[in-house]
Amino acid sequence: MRARTVAGTIALLAALAFGAAALWRDGPSAPAPLSEQRTDPATSAAADTAAPTAEPPDEAAQGRELAADAAAAAASDRVVLRGVVRTGEDGRPVRGGKITVEVVDCARRHIAASSLAGVARDDLPATQAVETAIAADGSYRLEVPGASFVAEVLVEPLDAIEVRGQGHDLWLDAFLPTTRQLGLAPRGPVHELDLEVELGRCVRGFVVERASGAPIPHALVVCQTTSQPFEHFGTYADAQGAFAVTGMSVPDEEPSAARVRASSPGFLERSVEVEPAQTGAVTLALDRGVLLRGRVVDPAGRGVAGADVQVVVEDDRDGHGALGTPLAVFRRECARDDGTFTFTLAPADRAVLRASGNYADADVVGRFRTGRSAPLEVPVHRDDTTLVLTLQGLSGFAVEATRPDGSVVDTIDLVVLRRTTRGWSREGTWFVAEPGVDHELRVLALGPDDSPAMALVGTTTCMSPGADSPVTKVVVRLQPQAVASPPPLSQQKHGERVPRTSLDVPGPHARTTLDLTFVDAQTAAPLAAGRVTVGLPGSRSISSLSSAGVLRLQVGPGLGVMTLTVDGYLPRTFRLAAEPSAYVEAVVRMHPER
Repeated sequence: MRARTVAGTIALLAALAFGAAALWRDGPSAPAPLSEQRTDPATSAAADTAAPTAEPPDEAAQGRELAADAAAAAASDRVVLRGVVRTGEDGRPVRGGKITVEVVDCARRHIAASSLAGVARDDLPATQAVETAIAADGSYRLEVPGASFVAEVLVEPLDAIEVRGQGHDLWLDAFLPTTRQLGLAPRGPVHELDLEVELGRCVRGFVVERASGAPIPHALVVCQTTSQPFEHFGTYADAQGAFAVTGMSVPDEEPSAARVRASSPGFLERSVEVEPAQTGAVTLALDRGVLLRGRVVDPAGRGVAGADVQVVVEDDRDGHGALGTPLAVFRRECARDDGTFTFTLAPADRAVLRASGNYADADVVGRFRTGRSAPLEVPVHRDDTTLVLTLQGLSGFAVEATRPDGSVVDTIDLVVLRRTTRGWSREGTWFVAEPGVDHELRVLALGPDDSPAMALVGTTTCMSPGADSPVTKVVVRLQPQAVASPPPLSQQKHGERVPRTSLDVPGPHARTTLDLTFVDAQTAAPLAAGRVTVGLPGSRSISSLSSAGVLRLQVGPGLGVMTLTVDGYLPRTFRLAAEPSAYVEAVVRMHPER
């Protein structure tokens, strides 16, 4: 009778588990797409590559252990979870890993007034997490709180990796994490919970130096599939340069290729594409680069955490083209907690670094100021690890625009451009700039009745007295202005459908239309139907080129830097030179990856 009552209680609470889980969360938790893990060579070398041999179970011993677990759980008012983790393919035990159980108090969380909630103990928090390691034979055992709780079990199987010889042989089992939910009955039952995990896709290989062939230890390796380009999976190489990127699921439909990217301080980043049928190890050979390392500090010399650091290497050989100034490199990095940053660049004549960020005011406790460093120009033919970028305070501006009838335009409909030494740059309706300097502003808004042929445009010049002054309010009166439409694509005369993409376009009046033809720099052949990635500040788009290698791109005004990447080719970066509402035709020469 007692067993029947316990079984009925378990069934009832298991049903409550799914209803309660829906109340307190959208669904089972999933591991982060990007998991960085270091392979321990000592642990890896001890792993046995052969599947463990299952021995006949000792039923008497298992019965005694089960009875002991039940007695201990009943005495401590806790629930024992035990079982074996096996592979879903052949049923063999997984020989290591971790199990985490998150226990949620349903009564305290959501059903405090319900008579079905059971007993909620005041000495337990709303959630508790208990974890344990999976044994070498695949078994596990842990104790969790009882009463009216819902448990979510997260299984993270061990990605067992072994390197033999000189690091040129590599073995791996790559399993996908899995989750299970269940209800926990009160007063000491023992839950036998066997779990199954699926074998996921694994990309394995080595990171070495191109010139010497020596392994590069602890290089960062990131992998993304062509079917899910915004999901990234990563790991670190071990001391022998061996890596294995795991956690990628195998789609039911046709498998997709994977692009693997490796980077390490002092070496230039490199990526390769791995086809679905490729099961052997891949080798990423990195070239040495110039290491630039430094620190962002405030006026008092303290490190500024989270500062935005940018580096630009201009390529003077290509000059200025229809698309703008080609940049050999444009990169940005977020400074670490102590304000430090690191860039690795290909050798060049010069690079310009600049930083911006917020720092604590030394005069007023709790107040922060926004600062920007002066441009720092350095040669890029030797390592430099002593760079310092000092932030200086900036002035604040708030822009308000009115229509011809005097009504105020909503700030979300405005585009604010500020003229700099390099042309017009995009700003927000609230922005900061150098104090004591004249700033010419151009403000754009949608025209009457949102007509694509009309826009509202206004210009003004303003100056803030200094960095310590309050924010300067700038009011601009807008007037209607005709906007010319871009001419049709020449390729459309031949009946070809040209792909189009838009990035950060606030309205039909305020855009630059670019008709780009992508060609191979060595053969001058168009990159037919290639996949192109367009990156602008704060936005990114992926599209496919036409059969003639053409893409029509519409972007908002003042977005100064654009990066173009085609699979299999080195990325190219440009500082756009086009005025708002302009039309540009340009040929983009892409250099193949080595």
